[in-house]
Amino acid sequence: MVLVTLVECHGSTPRNPGARMAVATDGTLIGSIGGGAAEGKCLDQCEVVLREQHARLLEIDLRGKPGAIRDGICGGTMRLLLTPLSTSDTDTVTHIAQMLRSGQRLVVHTSLEKPHLRVESPSSSSAGIDDWAERLHPDPALLIVGAGHIGRVLAHRATEVGLQCLVQDERPEWLDPNAFPAASRLSMDWPALLEEFLAWQGPAYVALVTRGFKQDVTALADLAPHFDSLDYLGVLGSEHRIDTVRDLCAARGLPVWPSSITHAPVGIPIGAETPEEIAISILAEIIATRRRDS
Repeated sequence: MVLVTLVECHGSTPRNPGARMAVATDGTLIGSIGGGAAEGKCLDQCEVVLREQHARLLEIDLRGKPGAIRDGICGGTMRLLLTPLSTSDTDTVTHIAQMLRSGQRLVVHTSLEKPHLRVESPSSSSAGIDDWAERLHPDPALLIVGAGHIGRVLAHRATEVGLQCLVQDERPEWLDPNAFPAASRLSMDWPALLEEFLAWQGPAYVALVTRGFKQDVTALADLAPHFDSLDYLGVLGSEHRIDTVRDLCAARGLPVWPSSITHAPVGIPIGAETPEEIAISILAEIIATRRRDS
């Protein structure tokens, strides 16, 4: 197959750098770099890359010109890296996937002279003159404290958009694996799960959707020393409950929640009432944070 990576764009484009699409020899597509005429031109070039087994950079012009529509009319330009992958790359690709799934960052080098992938840690990375070097980050990790109705729906919706979910609750009956996505990490052991979460090298999001403010205070006390490493902190509850949690945290001498990451009450204000609606409002807020930061 050919791995297509959007490596650079200017102006208005349908996707941002990092977007990927895999094109198999039988025509199967995984992912998208934006669709439309631009993707069609890319697919034509993929046939050439597969035939010649040579990586190449492809420029796509989406600006359009008077009297001559080119590859589209979005108003920008895209640069794509087309890399042929074969069975010889299987071990490398598997290694890359394993590292990302375990929350590790890495650098992947693609040789433009001869199709080849090489993996290094970010600290030791050095690109050759004919290399294209790309830093890869694991998907964001979402720590959901509270495995109740909202937590369960949130885990499902978050997994669908590529977040790695870790769910904690001290009630074993609520940590039913059948109620959560298969990829979720479920645990009653709060210290161990927190340690695992903090070791994640990608964006770190926390949603406190507990059954009571006492659980919130306990979680916030342990999270407080790590506020600087968090990208999002959401606290569920009414204004009265939020004020109560703030007062209890202050009484324990805990630092003020950083305004740059804190969303309390959690979720965008869409008038959500049901667990499903509340989960959507929380996830929408997380998505906004993710795209803003990227």
